Amino acid sequence: MAGNSMISQMVAMENLLKIYQADNDTVRQAARALTHSLEILVKDHPEVEVRFWRDCIYVNDARIRCDISNFSSYKHLLKRAVELEIEKVLINENVEARELIQFFQIWHRPAGDEKSAGEVIEAMEEADIKNIVVSPASETQELEVLGIKPPS
Repeated sequence: MAGNSMISQMVAMENLLKIYQADNDTVRQAARALTHSLEILVKDHPEVEVRFWRDCIYVNDARIRCDISNFSSYKHLLKRAVELEIEKVLINENVEARELIQFFQIWHRPAGDEKSAGEVIEAMEEADIKNIVVSPASETQELEVLGIKPPS
Protein backbone atom coordinates (compact mmCIF):
# COMPACT_ATOMS: atom_id res chain seq x y z
CA MET A 1 0.00 0.00 0.00
CA ALA A 2 2.88 2.37 0.74
CA GLY A 3 4.15 1.75 -2.80
CA ASN A 4 0.86 2.99 -4.30
CA SER A 5 0.97 6.07 -2.08
CA MET A 6 4.55 6.73 -3.05
CA ILE A 7 3.74 6.55 -6.78
CA SER A 8 0.89 9.06 -6.35
CA GLN A 9 3.09 11.33 -4.23
CA MET A 10 5.89 11.25 -6.81
CA VAL A 11 3.51 12.46 -9.51
CA ALA A 12 2.03 15.04 -7.14
CA MET A 13 5.54 16.42 -6.49
CA GLU A 14 6.16 16.77 -10.21
CA ASN A 15 2.81 18.49 -10.73
CA LEU A 16 3.30 20.88 -7.82
CA LEU A 17 6.67 21.91 -9.23
CA LYS A 18 4.92 22.86 -12.47
CA ILE A 19 2.89 25.40 -10.50
CA TYR A 20 5.00 26.48 -7.53
CA GLN A 21 8.60 27.38 -6.82
CA ALA A 22 10.69 24.80 -4.95
CA ASP A 23 10.65 26.88 -1.75
CA ASN A 24 6.83 27.01 -1.60
CA ASP A 25 5.28 25.57 1.57
CA THR A 26 2.98 23.28 -0.43
CA VAL A 27 5.96 21.78 -2.26
CA ARG A 28 7.86 21.31 1.01
CA GLN A 29 4.84 19.67 2.62
CA ALA A 30 4.52 17.26 -0.32
CA ALA A 31 8.24 16.44 -0.07
CA ARG A 32 7.82 15.66 3.64
CA ALA A 33 4.84 13.40 2.87
CA LEU A 34 6.86 11.56 0.24
CA THR A 35 9.77 11.25 2.67
CA HIS A 36 7.37 9.69 5.20
CA SER A 37 6.18 7.11 2.64
CA LEU A 38 9.79 6.31 1.83
CA GLU A 39 10.56 5.83 5.54
CA ILE A 40 7.86 3.15 5.68
CA LEU A 41 9.31 1.38 2.64
CA VAL A 42 12.93 1.43 3.88
CA LYS A 43 12.05 -0.45 7.06
CA ASP A 44 12.63 -3.68 5.11
CA HIS A 45 15.29 -2.44 2.66
CA PRO A 46 18.07 0.15 2.98
CA GLU A 47 16.84 1.77 -0.22
CA VAL A 48 13.69 1.93 -2.28
CA GLU A 49 13.99 0.62 -5.81
CA VAL A 50 11.41 1.82 -8.31
CA ARG A 51 11.78 -0.28 -11.47
CA PHE A 52 9.96 0.36 -14.72
CA TRP A 53 9.42 -2.81 -16.76
CA ARG A 54 7.11 -3.08 -19.75
CA ASP A 55 3.81 -1.63 -18.57
CA CYS A 56 4.53 -2.26 -14.89
CA ILE A 57 6.09 -0.44 -11.98
CA TYR A 58 7.82 -2.44 -9.25
CA VAL A 59 8.73 -1.07 -5.85
CA ASN A 60 11.33 -3.22 -4.09
CA ASP A 61 10.47 -6.15 -6.39
CA ALA A 62 6.76 -5.94 -5.58
CA ARG A 63 4.57 -5.17 -8.57
CA ILE A 64 2.40 -2.13 -7.96
CA ARG A 65 -1.15 -2.78 -9.06
CA CYS A 66 -2.60 -0.31 -11.49
CA ASP A 67 -6.21 0.21 -10.55
CA ILE A 68 -8.77 2.98 -10.82
CA SER A 69 -7.44 4.78 -7.72
CA ASN A 70 -3.91 5.24 -9.06
CA PHE A 71 -4.36 4.79 -12.82
CA SER A 72 -3.46 8.34 -13.83
CA SER A 73 -0.40 8.60 -11.58
CA TYR A 74 0.79 5.12 -12.50
CA LYS A 75 0.56 5.69 -16.25
CA HIS A 76 2.09 9.17 -16.02
CA LEU A 77 5.13 7.98 -14.05
CA LEU A 78 5.61 4.99 -16.34
CA LYS A 79 5.32 7.15 -19.46
CA ARG A 80 7.82 9.65 -18.06
CA ALA A 81 10.35 6.90 -17.29
CA VAL A 82 10.01 5.56 -20.84
CA GLU A 83 10.45 9.05 -22.32
CA LEU A 84 13.61 9.56 -20.28
CA GLU A 85 14.79 6.00 -21.00
CA ILE A 86 15.09 5.27 -17.29
CA GLU A 87 14.91 1.70 -16.06
CA LYS A 88 15.03 2.30 -12.33
CA VAL A 89 15.34 4.87 -9.59
CA LEU A 90 17.05 3.96 -6.32
CA ILE A 91 16.21 6.14 -3.34
CA ASN A 92 18.48 5.78 -0.32
CA GLU A 93 17.06 5.75 3.19
CA ASN A 94 18.95 9.00 3.93
CA VAL A 95 17.24 11.01 1.19
CA GLU A 96 16.34 14.55 2.17
CA ALA A 97 13.27 16.52 1.16
CA ARG A 98 15.60 18.96 -0.63
CA GLU A 99 16.93 16.16 -2.84
CA LEU A 100 13.42 14.96 -3.68
CA ILE A 101 12.38 18.46 -4.72
CA GLN A 102 15.50 18.90 -6.86
CA PHE A 103 15.06 15.46 -8.40
CA PHE A 104 11.49 16.17 -9.48
CA GLN A 105 12.51 19.54 -10.88
CA ILE A 106 14.95 17.63 -13.08
CA TRP A 107 12.47 14.81 -13.78
CA HIS A 108 9.83 17.25 -15.02
CA ARG A 109 10.15 18.16 -18.66
CA PRO A 110 8.79 21.46 -19.89
CA ALA A 111 7.26 21.30 -23.36
CA GLY A 112 9.92 21.04 -26.03
CA ASP A 113 12.69 20.05 -23.60
CA GLU A 114 13.69 16.51 -24.51
CA LYS A 115 15.96 14.93 -21.91
CA SER A 116 17.70 11.59 -21.83
CA ALA A 117 18.67 9.50 -18.83
CA GLY A 118 22.25 10.72 -19.25
CA GLU A 119 21.16 14.34 -19.03
CA VAL A 120 19.05 13.58 -15.95
CA ILE A 121 22.04 11.89 -14.29
CA GLU A 122 24.31 14.81 -15.19
CA ALA A 123 21.82 17.35 -13.82
CA MET A 124 21.51 15.31 -10.62
CA GLU A 125 25.28 15.35 -10.17
CA GLU A 126 25.35 19.12 -10.69
CA ALA A 127 22.57 19.50 -8.09
CA ASP A 128 24.55 17.33 -5.64
CA ILE A 129 21.78 14.74 -5.31
CA LYS A 130 23.56 11.86 -3.62
CA ASN A 131 20.72 9.77 -2.20
CA ILE A 132 18.84 9.17 -5.44
CA VAL A 133 20.39 7.15 -8.26
CA VAL A 134 18.91 6.81 -11.73
CA SER A 135 19.77 3.85 -13.97
CA PRO A 136 19.28 4.30 -17.70
CA ALA A 137 17.42 1.69 -19.70
CA SER A 138 19.87 -1.06 -20.48
CA GLU A 139 20.15 -4.45 -22.02
CA THR A 140 17.41 -5.76 -19.75
CA GLN A 141 14.94 -3.68 -21.71
CA GLU A 142 16.49 -4.94 -24.93
CA LEU A 143 15.93 -8.48 -23.63
CA GLU A 144 12.27 -7.60 -23.22
CA VAL A 145 11.95 -7.37 -26.98
CA LEU A 146 13.09 -10.99 -27.11
CA GLY A 147 10.60 -11.98 -24.41
CA ILE A 148 13.28 -12.67 -21.80
CA LYS A 149 12.50 -11.71 -18.21
CA PRO A 150 15.11 -9.45 -16.58
CA PRO A 151 17.11 -10.64 -13.61
CA SER A 152 15.83 -9.40 -10.28
